[in-house]
Amino acid sequence: ESLTRNFNYEEFKSLFLTQFFPQYLQLLFQQIEQWGNNNLWLSDASMYYILSFIEQTIIQKTTWNLIKAHHNSILEHVVFPLLTPNEATLESFENDPQEYIHRNMELWNDSYSPDLAAASLLTTMVSKRGKTTLQPTLEFVIRTLQSNVGNFIDVSLESALKVESCFRIFSCIVDRLSADNSPYVNEIEGFLMAYVFPFFQSSYGFLRTRVCEICSKVGMLDFQQATILEIIYKGIMSCLNDNTGCLPVQLLAALALQAFIHNEQFQNALEEVVVPTMQKLLQLSNEFESDTISGVMQDFVEQFAKQLHPFGVELMNTLVQQFLKLAVELHDASNAQPDDLLDMDNLPDESDKQMAALGILSTTISILLSFENSQTVLRNLEQSFYPAAEFILKNGIEDFYRECCEFVENSTFLLREISPISWKILELIGEANSMEES
Repeated sequence: ESLTRNFNYEEFKSLFLTQFFPQYLQLLFQQIEQWGNNNLWLSDASMYYILSFIEQTIIQKTTWNLIKAHHNSILEHVVFPLLTPNEATLESFENDPQEYIHRNMELWNDSYSPDLAAASLLTTMVSKRGKTTLQPTLEFVIRTLQSNVGNFIDVSLESALKVESCFRIFSCIVDRLSADNSPYVNEIEGFLMAYVFPFFQSSYGFLRTRVCEICSKVGMLDFQQATILEIIYKGIMSCLNDNTGCLPVQLLAALALQAFIHNEQFQNALEEVVVPTMQKLLQLSNEFESDTISGVMQDFVEQFAKQLHPFGVELMNTLVQQFLKLAVELHDASNAQPDDLLDMDNLPDESDKQMAALGILSTTISILLSFENSQTVLRNLEQSFYPAAEFILKNGIEDFYRECCEFVENSTFLLREISPISWKILELIGEANSMEES
C-alpha cells in the first residue's frame, strides 16, 4: 500500500471513467432490464454483485452523475420487485418462522441475497444522495400504497405483497426521513397514521410483523397527536399476544415494545401487565434462540424492577432452566465425535445458542442488581443461580466464565459477605483453574 502512494494513476482513472465505465454500466442496465422483463435469468449471486457495484458508484461523485438519471427506474423496476416477498419467502413465514426472521427481518445478513443488496443500495442512495433521491422515493411509496391499501384489512394477497415491499422501502429510509435536518420529519407521523398503523389489524402476519419492525425504528420520535401512542401501544401488545402464535409477529412486537419502553405513557400502561408481559417474553426467549429477546427482558427488568420483585426468584429459576438447556446443547456440540462431523450440512449453527445463553446470563445479573435492598431475596437468587454456575465451571465452558464470575462479584458486593453459595462457586472456580493448569 505504501508503494502505491508513490504513483499517480490519473491517466488510468480518466480512461476507466470515460471509456470503460459508461459501457460497462450500460451493459449492467441492459441485463437488469432483461431480468425485469423475465427475458434473462440471473443468479442471486449475480444480482447481489451487480447491485453492490451500483451501490459503490453512488458514493463517488464522478460515477453518480451517470447513475442519477436512472434512480427512479432502479427503484421501481429493481428495488421494489426484489423487496416484494416471493413464494419461497411466504412459505418460510408459514413453515419455518425462525429462518424467516433471520432472512427477512435483518437479524443477520446473507451474503448473496439480492433483496438485502437492494435494501443496502436504497439506504446508500437516500443517505448519500438524499437531495436527489429522498423525495421521489417517498412519493413512489405513497403512490404505490394509495393504489393498493384498499380498506386495509381485506386487501388481496397481490396488494399485500406490494404493501410489504413499500414498508420495507420505508423502513430503509425512515432514519433519513426522521433526521433533524430532514424536511419530512414532521410528515412521518401523518404517514404512519394513514398508511402503516392500520395494518396492525391486517389478516396477513407478514404485514403485522413489518409494522412492528417499523415501530421499533420510530421509538424516539416526538409524536404530536395525543392518541398516537395509545394506538401504537395497543397495536404492539395485540401483536405480542398474537392469538395465532405467530413467532415473527410476536418477536418484532417485543422489539417494538423495547423501543418505547422508556416512554412514560407506555410505562404507565405496562405497569398493569408487567408480569404477564414478562412471561410472554420468557416464552419467546425459550422459542427463539437469540440474544434479541434477552435484551428486551433486561430492559424490562431494569424498568419495572419494583413490579417484578414478588416474582424475582421465579423469574431467575426460569432463566436458569433456559440457560441450562442451551448450555447442555452447546456442551454436547463441542464434544461431538469425529464421525458426527461427517455430515456437515446437518450440523446446527451454534452461534445463536451461545448469544442467547450470554443474553440470559446478563439478564440474571440485572435481576440480581434490582434486589440490592433485599438480603433474603438476594440469597434466594444466588441459590437459584447456582446450577448454572456449577454446570459452567464443572464442564469448563470458558465462554461463560466472565458472566458467572460477574454474578458472584455482584452478589458478594450486595450482601457485603461471601455467602455459603458464593464459597461453593469460588471452590468450583479454583477447581476449574487447577484443571486448566494440569
